Amino acid sequence: MIKLFYPLGTAFRCLQGIISEKEGVRVRGKEYKSVIRSEGCGDAMGRSLNALDLGQTAVMTRKFTMEDVRRCMDLTGDDNQMYWDETFAQKTRYKRTIVQGLLTEGLVTALINSRIPGPGALLLNKELVFPNPVFVGESITAQIEVVDINLERRWVTEKVICTKEDGNEVIRGQIVLFVENVSG
Repeated sequence: MIKLFYPLGTAFRCLQGIISEKEGVRVRGKEYKSVIRSEGCGDAMGRSLNALDLGQTAVMTRKFTMEDVRRCMDLTGDDNQMYWDETFAQKTRYKRTIVQGLLTEGLVTALINSRIPGPGALLLNKELVFPNPVFVGESITAQIEVVDINLERRWVTEKVICTKEDGNEVIRGQIVLFVENVSG
């Protein structure tokens, strides 16, 4: 499930679809009102910089399987033994196989392209740190938050945080996106 969070008091400017508001929630110490986006509303967000607000946040959670790891290895050719060989991994500091950082980073890309800002966003810059490994079967929550909007350049800067269920960060950083004008 993907939820969007808007800081309390922020105007929501989606002209299409129906939204339902839930009770306030806290994400990393900030209070938010959650908004679950309905069909049709997502497209409007992806087509206009004017529909974006500072503090707007999208969150998704995913659990990676060994099949995900194998498919990523097949697609990229990255067959590091850390991803599939339990015997090899036992000899490392992590003591078990890990999920490729590319898969975890893919959650961020999914949020960018499906939610904030949505279709038409092109990556200009990313600065990400991977402080902890992700192991097969762990639930990872990815969160992006709009921290700057440059209307003149059509740039959006978003803060990125991905965490495990225990709260340990697995990715943190920021991305800068160019948002194409695809409305109309």
